[in-house]
Amino acid sequence: MPDVLLDSARYPSIAIDASGVIRLLNAAAERMLGYTAADLVQALPLVDICDPAQLQARAEVLSAALGAPIAAGLTALIAKASRGSADTADLTLLRKDGRRVSSVVRITAQRDAQDAIIGYLLIGTD
Repeated sequence: MPDVLLDSARYPSIAIDASGVIRLLNAAAERMLGYTAADLVQALPLVDICDPAQLQARAEVLSAALGAPIAAGLTALIAKASRGSADTADLTLLRKDGRRVSSVVRITAQRDAQDAIIGYLLIGTD
């Protein structure tokens, strides 16, 4: 049932596991990115379709703001959410046709019954 609800959502949504591999891509995200879920789910880490320069810049900003070194890549994307606070970020994603699309995304950690992080949910606007 959750997949049906997420798929009917108007906003692009991408769920990743704790290692950053895409686990779910709703229909709105498919339209925004030009990929089908079959192209990406369990096939790629999310950072493979993110602008690497943007993730590097985000790492530098977060390192200063959090007072701790934050690595570029997945760590820069999930740093705040991993620390227990939802995060809002400007994210540039690379479409299947090579074009770039910008979105403001809300990033939240998904936790299991023991409060361990099992993944992250990104919900955006296009």
